[in-house]
Amino acid sequence: MKSVVGLGLAIALAVGIASPVDAADLSLKAPPASAATPAWTGIYLGLHGGGAYADTNFYLPASATNVAGNCLALNSCPANFGSHTNAGGLFGGVAGINYQSGMWLVGAELEASWVGLKGGAPTVIPFLAAASVTGNSKIDSILDASARFGVVSGRSLFFVKGGAAFARSTYWTATPALTTATASDTRTGWIAGVGAEYAFHGPWSAKIEYDYVDLGTKRETFLGVGGSVDVDIRQTVQIVKAGVNYRFSGW
Repeated sequence: MKSVVGLGLAIALAVGIASPVDAADLSLKAPPASAATPAWTGIYLGLHGGGAYADTNFYLPASATNVAGNCLALNSCPANFGSHTNAGGLFGGVAGINYQSGMWLVGAELEASWVGLKGGAPTVIPFLAAASVTGNSKIDSILDASARFGVVSGRSLFFVKGGAAFARSTYWTATPALTTATASDTRTGWIAGVGAEYAFHGPWSAKIEYDYVDLGTKRETFLGVGGSVDVDIRQTVQIVKAGVNYRFSGW
């Protein structure tokens, strides 16, 4: 009887000692958590919408074209030609790529927005036949290619961005009766922005973002009814938008 009891105690002791060793072996075989693909790493596509506000300033330089039009004799150049604001909505899409290392994120994106920013204000061009006119402008689209840098906290991403911006714009002057002169071009400048993104379900995330776009100053030659006139036009745009992105698998 004592031999049976002793044998049972020896078996129990052996099992108790082996169990922790086996658990330790299993824990060593499990892949470390750091080996998992970071949540934000990969390619993403998205859609966004929002609103934009632009400042447009017209300036009459003492260029050869304007001097030939007698602007100096009429003391009308160099001078401010007028300014106005443009406001409207926008809708667009984005394609980008992220790489996350720990709490830090770097990436790049290409974004396109179709906008309806249109505005105008009365002004005067004394050396043209149609002296009292309205200066108008319209921005049809904005494209940017930007780098992103961010900090990840749980499901949230806080980021800044910056890069090159391009916009398609049209300008015209008009009297109450007719359009007197027009000009259009593709402008280049820079963009800087800040935003936050939240991964709300699997690869889906929602974002909100503010961007400032500086399109610089560019000279346009208006050709129309009263003759031709050179105008230096400066434009800046402020954008607030919200969107949804879908992240594809990382690497």
